[in-house]
Amino acid sequence: MSFSRYLPHHVHTPLTRYQDPMKILVEGRETFLTKQLLRRNQRSDLQRLQRIRTNLSWTKFSLFIPNESAFIKCLYPQKTSSIMLDDHVSITTSNVYKIGLNFLNFKRLEFDSKLKKDFIDSFSNLKSTSNDKLLKFILKKYRLVGIARLNMPNDRIPERIRLKLDQAAMITIIGYLSLVNNGKGLDQWVKSQVFKPFTQHKFL
Repeated sequence: MSFSRYLPHHVHTPLTRYQDPMKILVEGRETFLTKQLLRRNQRSDLQRLQRIRTNLSWTKFSLFIPNESAFIKCLYPQKTSSIMLDDHVSITTSNVYKIGLNFLNFKRLEFDSKLKKDFIDSFSNLKSTSNDKLLKFILKKYRLVGIARLNMPNDRIPERIRLKLDQAAMITIIGYLSLVNNGKGLDQWVKSQVFKPFTQHKFL
């Protein structure tokens, strides 16, 4: 699957370095994800993966994760690492985050346009809704607050920052899904599980 259309124009290669603003906000410097940390957290990270998979109904939409070890790296928004997409292509988690952000924005505009065609007086202006509001709703609805792996104990991080990092992890997860899944399943999932619940909640 080609993911170039979801990359910002200034990104010329999947290996371009990018420092996520969430890392700067919390720590002020870039750190790298180590094999030792992944081994130490392996069991609980797999439990996180299972919770995300179940709560977001991936099986219902035939979404799959070809490499659980690669996916788990998406849970560490404060740390940089590379994900192997196949035997010859790797991409940094920071660029997966970018792809997720652009994919989310693109699909949001697409879904908003469809609503405007379906209803004379569109009750949704999803286009102008911030990712912050959208992702905060999704994290709470599907009981996924706390999915991000942090560089420090929870009690040392303000709730606002904690939620921002969860949002960054979710965007990276969406980016990874868009790279390893294609076809109707992915589109149906993002519309049914992300956008539709938000618009229904907003205008109940």
